[in-house]
Amino acid sequence: MEQVPFDGLWTDMNEVSNFCNDGGTGQVCTNTNPAHCPTLDLATQTTCCLSCETVDADDKRDFPPYKINNDASRQNLGHKTLPMSAQHFDVDANDWGLDECVRTTTEYYFRAHSRPCM
Repeated sequence: MEQVPFDGLWTDMNEVSNFCNDGGTGQVCTNTNPAHCPTLDLATQTTCCLSCETVDADDKRDFPPYKINNDASRQNLGHKTLPMSAQHFDVDANDWGLDECVRTTTEYYFRAHSRPCM
């Protein structure tokens, strides 16, 4: 920041992603072949190594009674990301984007000495 002046930043993809959860119905995803997927081969960098399944179709966090226009195609909330019911060490984990925003705001304020608009 000291070398190039700037007055803002754009944080894109500030949510955890899981492109294997296409359609958003996967609540539990596992790598069925961890010894061979992923590889370091550039040709396979977009190969999905996860198999995702629905374990509780009645979970209102993953399947609320309303639909949003997720991905501009009315996909479920978990489409290409973690399910809303995801937990990490027995704590709800979908505050990823909020945590990144808080950390980015703090660092921006510390370095630029101004309030950012996030």
